[in-house]
Amino acid sequence: MVGLDCEMCVTAEGFELTRATLVDTKGQVLMDELCVPHNPITDYNTRYSGITEEMLRDCPNRLTHIQDKVKALVVAETLLVGHSLDNDLQALKMIHSRIVDTAYLYPHPRGPPFKSALKVLSSKFLKRRIQDGSHDSAIDDLGLGLMKAPWPWFGTNEGGSANMNKLVDVISDYGGRSSLVDRKDTVARFATGSAAALPVHSDDDAAQTGSKQVSSGSCKGGLVWVQLTDLSSFFFKR
Repeated sequence: MVGLDCEMCVTAEGFELTRATLVDTKGQVLMDELCVPHNPITDYNTRYSGITEEMLRDCPNRLTHIQDKVKALVVAETLLVGHSLDNDLQALKMIHSRIVDTAYLYPHPRGPPFKSALKVLSSKFLKRRIQDGSHDSAIDDLGLGLMKAPWPWFGTNEGGSANMNKLVDVISDYGGRSSLVDRKDTVARFATGSAAALPVHSDDDAAQTGSKQVSSGSCKGGLVWVQLTDLSSFFFKR
């Protein structure tokens, strides 16, 4: 697992890469390289990138150099973590299939296309203040830290701390409605006033009930949870 953050400037062709940083799961910097864009720079974007003309004056790196260094550290099996990784990968002109993007793990309260700012997430979940001045990709690379922060969980405290909220409650806070379709004992344990509890007796019943919930639109903006257990029960008995 590797964290990625990039800084960009504005050139005659749009945004181009000026810095790329990779960190490991312990927060140690694996790579932190500046990059001179192929096209003439029209705005160093210093307010947001922290990059200045002086920093790039004697920089020997071009995009291909950075790509080679990234590929040496990020293989096909590497889980790449970051915030709004689509922008970073676009700047690198690279594609990677195994990613975790905290912009989607921590959605904006207003929903797409809005994205929660990294500065806000860092303050709320990591209790760290960043980007008070210009950005610094070595500091901003907090995706791995956010992966360790408390998430809203569906059920009890399994896998989390005691102060975690249930997912259905979080969805309700943002105006969504959820339905839990499962065996009676399960919905009794996990259902709250924020969700409809629909007990079933078989997988066929669960599939039909869940399908009706989805097609009716009663959970628009929310969640329909359906658990099928017949197959697992069969293997357990064996």
